[in-house]
Amino acid sequence: MRPSIATALVFFGMSALATACTTDLPAPDNYESASASDTNTTGVPGDLEVDCGMPALGAVGANYAHTVSVQGGMAPYSFSATGLDPLVINGASGAITGVPTAEGTLMGEVTVTDALGATASATCTITVRPKLDAEIPEGKLMPCAVDGETLVDFLVPDTGDGSPITCSTLGGSGNGRIPGGLSVNPDTCAVEGSIMEDRYGTWVWIVEGQQNGVSVYVPYCATNDMQAPGAYDITVFHGGDLQTNKALVPARGTFQPGASISFGDPDASDPRFEIVDAANCGNPCFFGFAFFVNASPFDGNTFSLNPRGLLQDANNQQVGLFHHMSVMGPAVSAAFEDRPWVLNVSLDYCLSNVSQATCQGADAVQANGNGNLEFAVVMFPQ
Repeated sequence: MRPSIATALVFFGMSALATACTTDLPAPDNYESASASDTNTTGVPGDLEVDCGMPALGAVGANYAHTVSVQGGMAPYSFSATGLDPLVINGASGAITGVPTAEGTLMGEVTVTDALGATASATCTITVRPKLDAEIPEGKLMPCAVDGETLVDFLVPDTGDGSPITCSTLGGSGNGRIPGGLSVNPDTCAVEGSIMEDRYGTWVWIVEGQQNGVSVYVPYCATNDMQAPGAYDITVFHGGDLQTNKALVPARGTFQPGASISFGDPDASDPRFEIVDAANCGNPCFFGFAFFVNASPFDGNTFSLNPRGLLQDANNQQVGLFHHMSVMGPAVSAAFEDRPWVLNVSLDYCLSNVSQATCQGADAVQANGNGNLEFAVVMFPQ
């Protein structure tokens, strides 16, 4: 019996010793995988890269904007660039902005630096096209957009940056007048509506197209070719053609920026207006006319409908009246130097074989006459 007790005592003593030596060790059931919320992982940034992508086209005078992209590295990033003048890069965002001053190609070296001091570079190639431009061809019969044409149809190819153009109708001096019933769609630049005018003739007004801060100007035309019953026969010759009636065709003039402006040559009978109605003219024949000139750079200067007089047929019978038109002025202001502008004239006529009083004064002309004409001159810079 004693040996068993002694053995038991020895085992107990060893057990106690083992317990004392292992109190700081984890129990077997504590070896478990930590949960995601308990784990702290330090990421290693990928290689730093900067990419210019596909830079947008630029154009002389147009506001430019393009942003480079970054991959890898550690934010925040800082950007710098060389070779992009006059464009600049935003040091915090990587946005390239500015206004190009010359056409050609900009080869810019863009560098990005991350929060750890790593750097990466890339070459940005930006094509800059000529400034947006629009032209009405010199040989075009109507010196304006008509019959479904829009400002966009007259843009000079490969000018501007190719982005959308918005259009607006201008008011004020030199911009003509859009006839009642019509409007211009700002997004398509197309004329919408139907002309609501009872006067005979052609209205001309200027439409402005804008693309990233650059404007172009194109004259638009709309015509009412219906005269009142029994109206006088109105013929207008201009543009060097003294054979074709161009009463409904606006005249085209040119000017040199910085030089005095003028239109019309009375000595050459260009333009020449003829108003005929033998039933209301004859022997005797009295005539009168009234006119209103819309605001333009010609304002406040010489406007003349001389020479004027009676028309006779082959039998020397008086059948109507004629007049010329000329106008002069000083050099245009800077606002008009590089764009077309408009002179609009509203004319009213009166013929009478009764008495001079019938056609004397603007009120009498409009009350007793039976002829009117909306006529315009479109002036283009040379």
